[in-house]
Amino acid sequence: MFLCSLAVEFFILLVMYRRMRLRMMGLGVIEELLHARNRGEVATEALVVPERLGVVARVWNRMILERQEQQQRQFDHHIDQVLDAPHGQKDNLQIAFDAIRHGVLEIDDKYSLRYLNGAAAVFLGIKRDQVIGLPIQKTFVDSRIVDVICNAVDGTGLSGNTIEIKQVGEHGNGVLRFSTRSFWRSDLARGVVMTIEDVTQQRVAEDSRHSFIAQATHELRTPLTNIRLNLETALEEGELEPVLRGQCLNVINQETTRLERLIGDMLSVTEIEAGSLNINRGDVRLDALFEKLENDFKANARDKQMALTFNLPPKLPVIQGDRDKLLLVFHNLLGNAIKYTPAGGSVVIDVEADPIQLVVEIKDTGIGIAQKDMKNIFEKFYRANDKRVADVTGSGLGLALTRAVVRLHGGQIKVDSHIDQGSVFTLTLPIVLQAA
Repeated sequence: MFLCSLAVEFFILLVMYRRMRLRMMGLGVIEELLHARNRGEVATEALVVPERLGVVARVWNRMILERQEQQQRQFDHHIDQVLDAPHGQKDNLQIAFDAIRHGVLEIDDKYSLRYLNGAAAVFLGIKRDQVIGLPIQKTFVDSRIVDVICNAVDGTGLSGNTIEIKQVGEHGNGVLRFSTRSFWRSDLARGVVMTIEDVTQQRVAEDSRHSFIAQATHELRTPLTNIRLNLETALEEGELEPVLRGQCLNVINQETTRLERLIGDMLSVTEIEAGSLNINRGDVRLDALFEKLENDFKANARDKQMALTFNLPPKLPVIQGDRDKLLLVFHNLLGNAIKYTPAGGSVVIDVEADPIQLVVEIKDTGIGIAQKDMKNIFEKFYRANDKRVADVTGSGLGLALTRAVVRLHGGQIKVDSHIDQGSVFTLTLPIVLQAA
């Protein structure tokens, strides 16, 4: 009977380990592609990864393909309007092009600038009436842009060639994407249409995602290594030492929960970006919820010789909401409070409830948050630039998910913090969940 139970446990752990290993492989492949993309070796469309690597790969592929298709449709639509419009309609189209946020230019077969809209003039820091008819060498300072245009005019380059240029100077800092498309004009002369797009925010987001994937990969490896080592120990020595086997299984269970929470955070982020994060309405017993929180974290607090105190009213109401997501919120807040509070400190959870709302304060005596970081801590992938937390693992997702879930419940969250004095996170939730 004992051997049968052990075999079942081993089989379950082996299945879970293989699934986690496959997900980690997917993250590793994505990380390598992002490294290559940053070096300019991989085009955007080449960022697609094999879907056999699991749900992370499938979600990643969907994001890449949807972004590529949207950009291509927008580009083709605008350019076709210009090229196919009758002569009498072009003035109206030029007015319309001045209203869009992408820069649009037309270059003729003599390498001269025939047209640019208002956005292009702003991006390039030039005046339209001073550059129309001039050679492109006098319009574009960067020789890489000139080379791309010349290749498109000569027909020696790709029709849809794209380059990205970092700009630093008086006209602003950022990343501009220059895309070319050659065409034949009515007089059978070759022309080139170039679009300019500000992709600074996209690059910042990609850098943040790259940092997150590198951090997530590191966080995945650590629990997977612990699972593997404890599984090997339980199989090799557990039969002779039941106590040791129990300790190994306990570690495996904790690390599996850690992996599940991390992967759940990653998937929830994709739901936030897609606008599809929803809550499952139901009754939530607050007494049971806070009892579970205390049981989940009392061991962590004890290990750090930290005082963990729950100040609860004599009777807690049953509120409407999503129990699992609310548990995620309190796990993130309480976990951060313990993680960033030095040994010997304290964490206090004060709970108040009336017929209208629930107010929860989580106060710690931790390292605190700098004022310059306060406005960004609820942003996805953001981690404070603080040397004291450089070695503390974290994905930068917890507070972003916390705020999203609280808002879905019609609540609010705010923070007050001072360096080396601690932080206070105040969470307010309605007792009755209103329909969206």
